[in-house]
Amino acid sequence: MDGARYVEPAPPGGFMLAAVLAAEHGANHFGFFTQTGDSAPGTLPIGAEDDDGTAISTSQPGVYDTLPPGFDFKAHESKYPNEVFGPFVKTALQRVASGWRVSYHALANDLEGVNFSSIRSGTLDERDRWASDQQWFIDIMLKRVRAEWLVMSLLSNAVTLPNGSPLPSAKAVKFAAHDWLGRRWEWVDPLRDMNARIAGVGAGLMAPQDLSAQMGRDFYDTMVKIKEAQDLAKKLGIVLPAYESKRPASAPAPKANPKESEPEDDEEEQDEEEAAASN
Repeated sequence: MDGARYVEPAPPGGFMLAAVLAAEHGANHFGFFTQTGDSAPGTLPIGAEDDDGTAISTSQPGVYDTLPPGFDFKAHESKYPNEVFGPFVKTALQRVASGWRVSYHALANDLEGVNFSSIRSGTLDERDRWASDQQWFIDIMLKRVRAEWLVMSLLSNAVTLPNGSPLPSAKAVKFAAHDWLGRRWEWVDPLRDMNARIAGVGAGLMAPQDLSAQMGRDFYDTMVKIKEAQDLAKKLGIVLPAYESKRPASAPAPKANPKESEPEDDEEEQDEEEAAASN
């Protein structure tokens, strides 16, 4: 049994197509010539005839033709386009936007009558929808595909360390730890929204990792890039004001007690040794 289609709640656009065709038909047809009972028997239709005997009618601006006896003219009054077409189309697109759970102004490219508050509210609601759909796709598709890929890659020695040794398949649980970051968008009011979130981090209401995730970035990668920028600036003798005032003061390292300190195993080196031993 098939489920509901993704755009099933949206109404069809049959009326719009019919209205466009009706408007085109009304623009192309001005009226009709009718033959009354006063015409003589065998009277041909109005207009010249081509070689095939088809009647040809011409029209020129500012020219009034005289109808022959036995003919009458009936004007064709088309009702399209009319004043109700625009409001109807707008209402239809609003229903489409509701069915698709997107903002109307973005779907219809209609910014008439919107203000900052309304467009911000609609945009944020739409972005929450996309983020929810991203998480749904991650849960039902990406995580499952990655789990199968990881097992097959480790068993086939397709993933290797920098020294060329394959990762040990016995540590599949360790290598399974990962995270997915969906696309994120710039805020509608970047300065105010960013200051609000920075204040939240400063007040301890949210972690810097959460702020990076909201921006679609990995916190660890961001810190690594900042460290690289600082080292490069120091090497070239350039001062980066954004980081210079926030650099923590260097404190002397505490003296280690040789009796209490124990060497810590470097997991990456251990993985390399195990991988080399397995070969």
